[in-house]
Amino acid sequence: MVADENLSYSMNKSTKIIIAVVSLFLVVFVVLYLLNSARRENVAPPAGQSQSYIPDLPDENLIRIADDKSSDEIRNNVSNLSAGQQMNFTGNLDVQELRLVSEENQPVDLKSFQEALGLNINSVIEGMIDSSFYSLISCPRNDGDYDLGIMLNVKHFSQSEKINFSTLSDQISKAMKDWEKTMLKDLHPFLFPREKFSESQISQELVFRDGKYRFASIILPSGRKGSINYQIFGDPMVIATSPECLDKVSSSLIDE
Repeated sequence: MVADENLSYSMNKSTKIIIAVVSLFLVVFVVLYLLNSARRENVAPPAGQSQSYIPDLPDENLIRIADDKSSDEIRNNVSNLSAGQQMNFTGNLDVQELRLVSEENQPVDLKSFQEALGLNINSVIEGMIDSSFYSLISCPRNDGDYDLGIMLNVKHFSQSEKINFSTLSDQISKAMKDWEKTMLKDLHPFLFPREKFSESQISQELVFRDGKYRFASIILPSGRKGSINYQIFGDPMVIATSPECLDKVSSSLIDE
């Protein structure tokens, strides 16, 4: 009888030990799982792989297009911007970010914007950016004039596209440099709307250099000196007609 009691006591003790070990294991597992989940949420995703997010802009910064399929309507509304007629912006008055939207508040597709103004986004860059998420930039200057720019944003790639995110920034940088030789010809109708380029002027050889931003000097038909400047700010890439405008964009992005 004593032997049976000792055996029963030993089994109960072993069972309790096993239960305690299993319980401890489960507690450790749950804690590690929660910590790992929190770490994944706090780690910033690589460029092009973040969750889809198009930040809202105030109504004053939206250019509404009654017929977003009409090239004439898009062109006329953007011409108002080019003429400096967009006013009453909220936020940072040093740089004004605008978006084209339909009457239903849907983004005007980048392809429609290009066709309306006669622009041409480099095909490699076009394959890397979100055609619904781009902005027009206007930077008022002290002399009453303004500089213009365009902000493009890296899109969110699907798993089937098999993008190497570790080299994506290098791919974008290379594509932008490959675009440099035709950037003036491709973007001049928006960046320099008041200049009337001849074929030889629009085909002038651009020599881009590294400075605070990547830039090239331009001789404009009016005789003024101009420039094209661009910078990749992580997901956004911005092309503008002055380094001062890029300074303002940079400050605005930091403030967001």
